[in-house]
Amino acid sequence: MPNLSDALRDERCAFSANNRERTQRKLNAGEGKQRSNPRVVNRRRALGMLAGTAAATAVPAILPAQGTAPYKVGVTFPLTGPFASNAVEYLAAINIARDEINAQGGIKGHPLALIVEDTQASPQGGVAAFRKVTEVDGVQVVISVYTNVVTAQIPLADQLKIPTISTIESPGVATKGQYSFSHAPQYSNIVPIERAYWQKKQYRRIFMLVVNNALGQIVSPIVASAAESVGAQYGEAQFSLGQTDYRGIIERAKDFNPDIIIVQGGGGVDEAIVIKQLRELNLTQQLFTLANNYREPIWRNTVGPYAEGMILGGPNLDPTARPSFVHAFKQKMGYIPGYQPAEQYDVTRIVAYAIGKVGYDGPRIRDTIATLKNFPTVMGGTISMALDHYTRMPLALWLVRRGELVKVG
Repeated sequence: MPNLSDALRDERCAFSANNRERTQRKLNAGEGKQRSNPRVVNRRRALGMLAGTAAATAVPAILPAQGTAPYKVGVTFPLTGPFASNAVEYLAAINIARDEINAQGGIKGHPLALIVEDTQASPQGGVAAFRKVTEVDGVQVVISVYTNVVTAQIPLADQLKIPTISTIESPGVATKGQYSFSHAPQYSNIVPIERAYWQKKQYRRIFMLVVNNALGQIVSPIVASAAESVGAQYGEAQFSLGQTDYRGIIERAKDFNPDIIIVQGGGGVDEAIVIKQLRELNLTQQLFTLANNYREPIWRNTVGPYAEGMILGGPNLDPTARPSFVHAFKQKMGYIPGYQPAEQYDVTRIVAYAIGKVGYDGPRIRDTIATLKNFPTVMGGTISMALDHYTRMPLALWLVRRGELVKVG
C-alpha cells in the first residue's frame, strides 16, 4: 500500500503545478478578452485533492497507539478560487506539523487528524465549511485563514464555542470574537513602520491600489491616516479579485501622479498581476506592499523581474531558525517557505499544545490559547497571545535587491 503522506504530497505538488500552469497561460493569453478564469482550480481536481486529504488525515501516517481516537482539527482553507495556490503551501506546512506530532506519539497517545474543507475564499464558503467540520465532523477547534472568511465565521465560533485560530493580519477582527485568535502580524503594526520610512523620505503624494473586500475596508483607513499624518496627499482605487486586466484602475493611479504606490491585495496572483501591469504601463514610482510575499512562488513568478526594488513590510522567516521545518517543506514543495507557511506550522503546534494541556474540549482549548505565553515559534524566539487575540512577532521593511531581501530602516 502506498504511503498516504507521500500520496498527499504528490497530490499537493500536482495541484500546485496545475495552478501555476493555468496562471501562466492567462498571463500569456493577451489582454481585455472575456475568458474563463484560469485561477479557479479545476473542481474535479480540487475535490480529488480534498478526498485525498480526508483519507490521509483520517488515518495519520504514524499511529502512536491502537484504540485511541484521533483528535480532529478542522481546517477551513480555500482549495478552489483565487487563493487556492496559497492554500497548497499552507496545507503542506500544517501536514508537516501534524506528521511531526504523530511521530512523537501524538497528543497523549491520540493521533492528530486534520479535517479539511474548502471555503473558496468566500464568506459563504467559510460559514459552510465551518458548519461542516463542527456540526458534522464534531471538531473542537478550527484553523482558518483570510479576513473575509474569518469575519464571517466569528459569530458561529462564539455561538458553538469552538475556538478558531487563523493567520489573518487585519487588525481588530479576531478581537471581535471571544473564540477567535490570530497568529500573524497586524497591518496596524506594519503600517507605522512604513509610515516612518515615508516620513524619512518625505513622500508627499501616496496612492494605494487595494482589494475590494473586507480586507480592503480594514486596511484603507489605516493607510489613509498614516499618509495624512506625514503631510502627504492620499489617493486610492479598489480592485476586485479574479480579473485579468487592471489597466483602468492603474490609470487612476497614474493620473494622481504619486511619489509612491502601495499595492495591497492579500497576496496571491491578483496582487501580483496588478504590480506587473503597473510596471508594464511604465509607472516607475517606488512600490510598497504591506505583506512580505516574496517567497510565495505564484506571487514571485507572476511579478517576475518587476519585484526588483520593491519594499515589502512584515516578518521574514530565517531559514536557519528551524532547519528541520525548512528542509521538510522544501522536500514537499521544492522551495524555501516564506513566513505564511511558517505561521501555519506554528498554529498547528499551538492547537496541539492546547489540546495536550487541557484535553479535547472547545472552551478549555480556547482559554489555553488566550493565555499562551512564551511559545517557541519556528521563525525564531517565542510568541505570546496578547489581550487583543493576536500574537506579536518582529516586523521590518524588506527591499528586494538582486533577488534577495535586504532589511531597510
